[in-house]
Amino acid sequence: MVSGASKLAYWSSNFFVDFLYHQLIGLIARVSIHCLGIDAPDNEKIFFTFSLVNPLFVYALSFMFDTDSKASVVVRIIYFALGGVAPIAIMVLQVVNERTIEIGQMLTKYFYQWPIYNLNLAYLSVINRKMVALLRH
Repeated sequence: MVSGASKLAYWSSNFFVDFLYHQLIGLIARVSIHCLGIDAPDNEKIFFTFSLVNPLFVYALSFMFDTDSKASVVVRIIYFALGGVAPIAIMVLQVVNERTIEIGQMLTKYFYQWPIYNLNLAYLSVINRKMVALLRH
């Protein structure tokens, strides 16, 4: 912690910097979506909401560990599993049959607590909305 800074000032400044960093990455993603001609309406809302929530979530999660290295490893594993694998698995479960749809909906209730899952599922849902509708009918 910075000498002489209050905890509120320290964490507020960290949040502000992390928020700006997330906004920069979100801007790059939005520009890429636009330049590539990807039909992804409302992606600004998805990235903005993630920018607000994710830093707070990571801060809260990091307090559960006694060292930075442990927290970093666990957060990366969780984010890979719930941000990479889980949204894709849920998208697959949505189109197989009625039972897998039910299982996907049940799992989604547990995964919604993780910001990275919400970000990736939201983006996949926006991108694949036409395909999922076609496969369901």
